[in-house]
Amino acid sequence: MSEPALSTTPLPPLGKPGGSRELMRLALPLVFSSSFLTIQLTADRMFLSESGTDALNAVLSGAMVFWTCYILLQTTANFATTFVAQYIGAGQPERVGPVIRQSMIFSVGGGLLLLILLYSGAETFAGWMGHS
Repeated sequence: MSEPALSTTPLPPLGKPGGSRELMRLALPLVFSSSFLTIQLTADRMFLSESGTDALNAVLSGAMVFWTCYILLQTTANFATTFVAQYIGAGQPERVGPVIRQSMIFSVGGGLLLLILLYSGAETFAGWMGHS
């Protein structure tokens, strides 16, 4: 069996469309946004640690449950960006609307369901994590 040939296509130059400069222009705001969220969470936990370990444990457990549910909904809804980019790139903008509508219905419905489940099951979730 022969080995597949490796692509030797060079990266686009800095000043051209699709180049490194354009990538950085699009990516840096997202990188900074994620970095500031991490800094904010770290600072919050540092201040909360002064209240005691019980408070810190409760917040960390609650944050893990929230983040798990949140990221599941967010990443599933973000699949819409793939289809929107594909349809716009293929010159089919009429197909973008249904994708956005389905993503929004999923996001709102999933968020409301998550809110109901977490609100009604808060004591159960806390018991599973060893809190009263």
